[in-house]
Amino acid sequence: MDPMIAYCGVDCSACPDYKSGKCPSCRLSEWKDGDICMPVRCCRDKGIECCAYCPSFPCEDMSAFYAESDSHRAAYERMLSLRTAGSAEQEHRMDKKEFIRRLEKYGFPKTEYMIMSGGSMLMRGLRESTGDFDLCVSEKLAQTLDLEHCPLNDKGYYAPYEDMELTVNLGERPYDIVDGFQCETLESVLEFKKSLMRPKDIKDIEAIERYLENAKENK
Repeated sequence: MDPMIAYCGVDCSACPDYKSGKCPSCRLSEWKDGDICMPVRCCRDKGIECCAYCPSFPCEDMSAFYAESDSHRAAYERMLSLRTAGSAEQEHRMDKKEFIRRLEKYGFPKTEYMIMSGGSMLMRGLRESTGDFDLCVSEKLAQTLDLEHCPLNDKGYYAPYEDMELTVNLGERPYDIVDGFQCETLESVLEFKKSLMRPKDIKDIEAIERYLENAKENK
């Protein structure tokens, strides 16, 4: 998400409070707990990127906020647009069974790729669903898919299919075998997500840490 779009949906670059220095922008500054505003605290507590992804959107407090001014009403329309797009994405999310079914339809040799990030968590039961395939592939599979002529997406990954993002460094990240699939280790996923610390990563980080702690205690 654009760093100038606040958790509530306000465009900070057009916000009088930001321009006057009253608000430092919730995405561009480190907030102290005592200074943090309600939408930021609420979104962070829920591990969501913005109000659009809250089940209660728009809640009573934010409904009043969105009615206060034209810029706030514009923020509401921005969040509503994101929420509508998110609902469409939700229709295409996969549980573990569907994830495996669709992945196997591609026919990739299991030794030539590794399931990464959210997919690795899904395979271990730490997520209920995921929306796409994040895979780390071998040079051999990359050649088969002709990734040399596949453009990179805005995240820097190869995207040969609409629901797939690929990186070519199999062997550089550790993996475990889960139900016959090579899956990135949770320690590696945790390190990656902590390096990003996006709001949507917070719940994943907490789930992985609990899982690893329980596994350690049960040894």
